[in-house]
Amino acid sequence: MTDFYVEDWKDIPGYEGEYQASTRGRIRRLEHVKKGSGRRSSAKIITASRISDGHYQVGLHGRRFLVHYLVLLTFVGPRPADKPHIRHLDDNPANNRLDNIVYGTAQENALDRERARKADGSSFRYSKERALKIKEALEARLEWTYAEMLKLAESFGVSLKTVRRIKSGEAWSGSLVRA
Repeated sequence: MTDFYVEDWKDIPGYEGEYQASTRGRIRRLEHVKKGSGRRSSAKIITASRISDGHYQVGLHGRRFLVHYLVLLTFVGPRPADKPHIRHLDDNPANNRLDNIVYGTAQENALDRERARKADGSSFRYSKERALKIKEALEARLEWTYAEMLKLAESFGVSLKTVRRIKSGEAWSGSLVRA
């Protein structure tokens, strides 16, 4: 499937000329000369790491930032005092596209979660129903590569560890997941 979503890049405030965020929710380091050695370092997309709640973070000069925060800071501006939360409209913390994230209140964030749960038929983000759907997907094939399992985890908005635990039949969210 081709992704026709236009990707625009802008300098991250405070890191102008060094780092940029994109409308697709990616962060990149710009080409630069390394201090000390004087060698040129090419531009590259920074690999974000997934944290336990499903959000992604990156390091800029030794400081860790959530990707959704950097994207909104770059394209929308600083967080307003009356909207202290960052909302993922589809309730998927891995989806950091600009069209999916906005500043909001805790109440708006809760409404987004409820709307997303109703849309996918689950009553809880990491519910037994969702675990069973993941288990069915896993059982549809005998072998899975690391990359395929990671993609499956992202499509369900859960961690790779969660997918592995479901695959092995371990206790998960207080109940044993068995088909």
